[in-house]
This record gives sequence, C-alpha cells and structure tokens, in this order.
Amino acid sequence: MAGLFSFLLSAALVGSPHAHVYPVPDGIERGAAGYAVTADGMDVPATPVRVSAMPVNCLWPGHEREKDQTEIAAMARFSLDGPVRVRVTPGRDFKDVAVRPLSKKIAVVRDGRSASFTIGEPGGYSVEFDGRRRNLHLLVDPPEDRSAAPEGPRVRRFGPGLHEAGVITLKTGDTLYLDEGAWVRGRVEAKDAKHVRILGRGVIDMGGVQAETAPVDEEERRRLVREVKIVENAKRFNLMNFSFCDDLRIEGVTLLDSMTWNIVLFGCRGVVIDNVKTLGNWRYNADGYDLMNSRDVTIRNCFLRTFDDTIVLKGFSGAFVRDNGGYAHGGETFDTVENVLVTNCVTWCDWGRNLEIGLETCAREFRNIRFVDCDLIYTTHVAMDVQNGDRAEIHDVAFERINVEYDERIPAPAYGESSAAFNRGVCGDPAPLFVAEITYNPVWSLPGERGTTHGVTVRDVRVTGPRLPPCRVAGYDALHRVDGIRFGGMTWNGRDVTDRIVAETHVGGFATRPRKLAGSVAEP
Repeated sequence: MAGLFSFLLSAALVGSPHAHVYPVPDGIERGAAGYAVTADGMDVPATPVRVSAMPVNCLWPGHEREKDQTEIAAMARFSLDGPVRVRVTPGRDFKDVAVRPLSKKIAVVRDGRSASFTIGEPGGYSVEFDGRRRNLHLLVDPPEDRSAAPEGPRVRRFGPGLHEAGVITLKTGDTLYLDEGAWVRGRVEAKDAKHVRILGRGVIDMGGVQAETAPVDEEERRRLVREVKIVENAKRFNLMNFSFCDDLRIEGVTLLDSMTWNIVLFGCRGVVIDNVKTLGNWRYNADGYDLMNSRDVTIRNCFLRTFDDTIVLKGFSGAFVRDNGGYAHGGETFDTVENVLVTNCVTWCDWGRNLEIGLETCAREFRNIRFVDCDLIYTTHVAMDVQNGDRAEIHDVAFERINVEYDERIPAPAYGESSAAFNRGVCGDPAPLFVAEITYNPVWSLPGERGTTHGVTVRDVRVTGPRLPPCRVAGYDALHRVDGIRFGGMTWNGRDVTDRIVAETHVGGFATRPRKLAGSVAEP
C-alpha cells in the first residue's frame, strides 16, 4: 500500500500528460526520415510525407512530376489540453535547430542528438534541423470530445485502421466522420448538396493515385509545353471537390498528397474550414484551398504546406453557364467572391503564392475579403498577392497582422519541365512581399475583358529575414487601374519600415503609389 501511495504522489508531482497521441494503423510506415518523437514522454509515430525539394513548376506536361524534384519529410500528430514537452531526435547529426512559426517564440534546448521544447497551444509547426529540408511537421490539435462523435443514418464513419475508400460522394445532410486512428485512401466530392459535414481527426490520403492519362503525340506535347500551354491528356482529381454546396463544414482532418488542388469550392456558400492540416503536395498544380465564385467562407486554424498556391480566391468560368455577363447554375448567378475570412492559418508554399486573389478573376466583383493573423513560414514566389487577370472589380481587401518569414537559402523558383531548369546553387532575391497587378494571361484570362483593383489595405505585417522584400503594383491601361493601396505598421526584424516600403514600392503603369496609413485612416 505504501508503494502505491508513493507512486500516486510521484505522478501528482510530475503532472499528468497533456498530450493525446493518435494511433497509426498497420500498413502505414513509421519512423520517417529516422525521426524519434515523444510528447510528454509518450512515443509519437513519425510517418513519411513526400514534399517538394526544389521550386520547379510546369503547366501540366502530360506526366507526373519527377520524383528527383521531391524528398521525404515527416509528420507527427497528437492533441493537447495543456503545455506539452516535445523531444525530437532526427537520426542524423545537426548543428542548428529551429521551430517555426518563429512568431511563437518556442525555445529549443539541445540535448546531445535530440532537441526538446514546449508547445503550449494547438497549431501546425515545422521542426527543422539545419534548414527546411527533410523537416518534421508537428500537427497539434485541440482536444476532441470523442463521446460526441456524430451518429445516425446520414453518418458515414471510418473507424481506426487503413481503408481503401475510393470516391466518397456526399449528399444533402451527410456527415463523414474519421476517427483519429482512421487512414482513408480516397477522395471526397459533393454537388448541389446542403448541410454537409466532414469531421474527425483522421487522414484522407491520395498517395499512390496516378493521373488517368491518354496517349498524346510526343512532338505535339513538347510543342504545347514550349508554348506554355496545358497538355489536356489526363484526368487529375482534387482531393475534395464541392460544387454549388451550401452550409458546408470541414473540421479537424488531415489531407495528404492531392493529385492537384486539395479543397475546391465552385459556387459554394456558407463554408467553414477549421483546423484542417494539408501537406504532402509535391505534384504539379498542387494548390491548397481554391475558392471559386464562392461567398461567406471562413478558413481558420489551418496548416498548409503546398507546392503551388496555398490559399487562393478565384473567379472561374469552367463550371458555369454564361448568362448575360454572369455565371449561372440552377437558376442562380454566381458572379461574386465576397465575405471571405482567412484567419490564424500557417502556410508554407514551395513554389507559388501564399495568400492570393487570382490569377483567374472571371467574376463581376471580389469584395469584403480579409486575411488576418496568419504566419507565412516559407514563401517562394509572392507572399501576398492580388492578381486581377480578368474582368473583376476587386476592392475592400485587407491583409492584417501577417507574419512573413524569409530564408535566404531558398533557391529562386524556376519554370520548366525537368530539374534541368533548376540551378541548385542559385538563390534569388527575396520573393515579393506584396503584389497587386492587372494582367492578361493567354491561358487563364478571357480575351477582351479586364478589371480594376482598388481599396486594398496591408497593415501590421511583420517581416523576418536577411533582406527587406520588394513590393510592386501595376495596372493594365487607363481604364483598368490599380489605385488605393494602403500600407501601415510594416516592420522588418522589429524595425518600422512603412515609409521605406511606400517609397520603394515599384509602381508600373496605370497605378498610383501606395499611401501610408495613420491608424485607420490613410495619410493625405
């Protein structure tokens, strides 16, 4: 009895673990990249995830991206209900270690060949030994009340284990629930549905699925690639595709290895994407979340590592019938992108753009759009971007309280079919911090229709890095301009640089120089 009392007293003094570790089913590899991970002393499985190793992109050339442009990183998942002590042993020698986002100010203690640190809040983290290559992604959830898991005839539930699901088609009122130990190989789609829910802490994985290609003349294929045109010889599916859905909620799940865009919204309304973790995107055109002609959308508490654009708002003509200058479906017009909030997200973009509007803007209007309280931990092309490539009027847009981290070791992005287009030894200038342009692209723009951009605020942006990144604005012609861009509270390594950014922004034709904000009002 005395021994039991001593054990209970010891446990009380040490404290109960605040981590809850998710099981990994048989059939899924563990110990990725040699990582050993513990959370509050409990082993956390590190599973492999294929990611891009170099920033080389190409319009779909008719074949999958070469594996020599990729590498294997690691992923570990758990939830917490209080501060958790994490210990990571990478299985290789290292000199430096960092945990991103840097804004979290996580102090790391090195102990021999291991590194230890405390995580106090849910979120997505990158643990990096001697740089970003072959890193460990820590995906940390808030606690889940599993006793409240949905039940009923409209619930499709995947329990613990590996499941070969194929295409999961959801209808009005359906709920898809993935247990924390569920690993589902497949994809999800819904059309003309309402009140759809995708919940739980499991994984949806498209790994191993290849594009359904058809033969194409090799000489013709190479000609199209040279002319920067898409080779239309394959079906490549999104991991999640929702068309004309109302009241959609996606929460808690992890998405891996999409063939192209991960979550696609065509003409949707009333959408919440909350605490979704998205990575393993190494393929061509592997965007994160693409919102097309959709409105009343909230994206919050998400972690995304994508190859191509990470969170992007578009107007798109392909899913609609043109009707008197607008886009129609089922007797309704879907001709605006409005009332969109992206908040408390962590993004890592290996080639494209982190927070973006465009390039496709086939809609009448984009308005009331806010990107707030986000961490952009790696940027390659552009951090914050408003590309108006079609007819839209884009206005009432804000980027606020954004942390942008720059790494001088990131190579300049390249565009070409193979790794021969990439010079491994060349690192370019910092990717632009902010761009607002009106342009025409022969692939993505409709001919003869241009828009306008005005009323964009970039405020309280905190840049960390060796050099101050550039900004640029440019219009198209005298009728299609970029005006009313405002900067305020811009810092670089803790120093206010608002005046410098305003003065040094490259201003092209048919645009006015950004103005400085004083509080909430632009200075004259």
